[in-house]
Amino acid sequence: MAERGGILRTTILAAIVGIACFFSGALGDAMVLPGQVYSVLWPGSALLLSMLLVSPSKMWPALIPAGILGFVLHDVRSGFSARMIGIFVVADTTETVIAAYGLRYAFAGVPALNSLRSLAKYTFFAVLLAPLCSSFFGALATGGNYWLNWRTWFFSDVIAYMTLTPAVVSWIEAGKSGALRGRKARWEAAALMGALAFFGYAIFVAPWHGVSPALLYCLVPFLIWAALRFGAMGVSTTVIGIAFLSTWGAIQGRGPFVGPIPLHNVVSLELFLMFSAAPFLVLAALVEERRRNQEVVSELSRRLIRAQEEERTRIAGELHDDINQRLTFIGLSLGVLKRSLPAMLKPARNHVEELKQQVVEIADGVRSLSHGLHPPNLEFLGLAAAARSLCKEYSTRHNVEVEFHADELPNDLGREVSLCLFRVLQEALQNASKHSGASQYFVSLVNDRGEVRLCVSDPGRGFDLDQVMKRRGVGLASMKERLKMVNGELRIESRPQSGTTVNARVRVKVKAAGEVP
Repeated sequence: MAERGGILRTTILAAIVGIACFFSGALGDAMVLPGQVYSVLWPGSALLLSMLLVSPSKMWPALIPAGILGFVLHDVRSGFSARMIGIFVVADTTETVIAAYGLRYAFAGVPALNSLRSLAKYTFFAVLLAPLCSSFFGALATGGNYWLNWRTWFFSDVIAYMTLTPAVVSWIEAGKSGALRGRKARWEAAALMGALAFFGYAIFVAPWHGVSPALLYCLVPFLIWAALRFGAMGVSTTVIGIAFLSTWGAIQGRGPFVGPIPLHNVVSLELFLMFSAAPFLVLAALVEERRRNQEVVSELSRRLIRAQEEERTRIAGELHDDINQRLTFIGLSLGVLKRSLPAMLKPARNHVEELKQQVVEIADGVRSLSHGLHPPNLEFLGLAAAARSLCKEYSTRHNVEVEFHADELPNDLGREVSLCLFRVLQEALQNASKHSGASQYFVSLVNDRGEVRLCVSDPGRGFDLDQVMKRRGVGLASMKERLKMVNGELRIESRPQSGTTVNARVRVKVKAAGEVP
């Protein structure tokens, strides 16, 4: 039964591939400039490669012939001779096999052009090697100058593999992963495509007289936008849009790629599309690589912070449950010893009392250290109570005034959010005690429509924020990483001799205190 299901699935997929390849040939015909035979951008082989890459390789022996058959049916319908069709079959098969199996050898799965290394491997097999080999056969299909035919075929396939294949594969993978499910991402993508369509129409299709080639530079901002925000998928999709608009305009006799020599028009258009795609694909790969490296660093920071909290909890437990209890027992024992000594041994009694007081002070210090490492108030009484207790303790220890204000916070902020804001407050007060020199501090916890905001300010010495960021202080980095873990934001405002304000905010999706379900 499973084997029948696999055969049926392969048959259906092969039929889809054949139909798609048949219609891709018709699309390629629509991109042939007047006086030419070859398409500016031949989508057939690039589309077939896209469908192979997202399919299991065990299906390829069925899918490749199905795609070639689709091309043959299109060629027969277009009236090509048997000789031309035979040459096209050899060229397309050679190209598809080299590109597909070369990429399967180079990549463990679906190629992702998110690094320079992966882009280089894809470029070698699909963009250079496969078109290079097939061009020697394809150039024989028509008469005329062999090397001119070779060049036109080669550039046509290079552009297709550089744009169409990455775009189709990226669309399919984005659909699986939900990369564009966010409303903002979809609106941004729609804005990019809308602006590109408007300017592309104005440059390539609108019936202007004497269009200046300098207008092509208007497209650079959109390519940069696509590379920075949507990676290889954005660049390839954008260049496809430019390719269709520019080819359509050239066929209509409009745009900057219209001249008295058709061959020069084709070469100019193909070179323009190649050099529009290549550098921005490299830019997109660099951006994606840097983004992935930042994600790796952030994940390591998160793990370190979690490990630090676990270790703090363990040490706090040891201090509270073991060492502090032993110190308490020693203090009690010294009290008993003092009472057992005769009144005539007053110096000894005084010395025992001093030892007892020292033990009590040490026990209080250990208790304070334990609470700082793992505040019990945070778990049992909530963030507001723990923050108020921390401010009171800070005020007493440093002999300063701390004005604390807290709104009615949500019932359950969650352990991670509460601990994050508590640690930010702890770090902000600690930094203030070291550097501000102020004697008065202001701390507020505000609940504003589902967003909890922590503000710590002082009128102290302040500092140059740019200089501190260049030194990459551990405290600021720790606060930022903690807030990233809960999708929060940190903003610091400070200038020399103008005080410092630390603002942290986290959006929470919980019911406010007293809210009726």
